[in-house]
Amino acid sequence: MSNLELADNTSTNNRNLFLRHKNIFLFNNDVLNPNLFENPFIDLIVTSPPYNVGIDYNSNDDELDYEQYLEFSEKWLSNCYE
Repeated sequence: MSNLELADNTSTNNRNLFLRHKNIFLFNNDVLNPNLFENPFIDLIVTSPPYNVGIDYNSNDDELDYEQYLEFSEKWLSNCYE
């Protein structure tokens, strides 16, 4: 059996810890949250942002005009870069 441990909605400094394995931590959160990246702690970001192609998401408008989509993309990318 592995040391893989699913977290029960555990929060670590306002970050939703989803899975932990040894020194690997997997968080599930919204990259638009400006408080998520208060302190550097990430080595890799895996994301699947809305691509603005008309997909019916529950949490995002996927039919933005081009300028709105660029603003949205700049916001989440800037949060990742900080």
